[in-house]
Amino acid sequence: EMNIDTLEADWKERDRFVLSKGHAAPLLYAVLAHRGYFPRESLYTLRKFGSKLQGHPDMNKVPGVDMSTGSLGTGISAAVGMAIAGKLDKAEHRVFSLLGDGELEEGQVWEAAMAAAHYKLDNLIAFVDKPAMCAPPSYWFCKNSATRVVMALFKSASVSLLRSFVSRMAFRTSAAFASIHG
Repeated sequence: EMNIDTLEADWKERDRFVLSKGHAAPLLYAVLAHRGYFPRESLYTLRKFGSKLQGHPDMNKVPGVDMSTGSLGTGISAAVGMAIAGKLDKAEHRVFSLLGDGELEEGQVWEAAMAAAHYKLDNLIAFVDKPAMCAPPSYWFCKNSATRVVMALFKSASVSLLRSFVSRMAFRTSAAFASIHG
């Protein structure tokens, strides 16, 4: 479990979370509301004009968001930077990042993975949302993509890499939504 304090969202010793696949912001918003960063009723304002809950997370508007993300690949790069800064500061916090398997094809992700390995960032935990099923037409992609190489780079950095994380988190998020509607 992440070390956070919902009453002090900018607490210096908190663990950080970067949603590298920023387009999955509704999942992040549901978890943040469930943890108490803002009222659950705010979820009904998702993507509405004037709402702080837009299509990609905004660290300047949404409590609990540690990095604004959108363009694929940029989130993990920011997470690597946060992990390096933590090491330099001799801080004990961890940095978590959720990537989509499609963004692993971005060169920027390769560079972030190589930096994580080079700097031995054992305070960085990367999750990859990798669909459980590999069936046509994505079968070729699942068997032949660069995904395995990037995963190997992360593993060499002692970075935790978990597959199918989102399916489990989505179940928990569904429960959070059910409690709002219930």
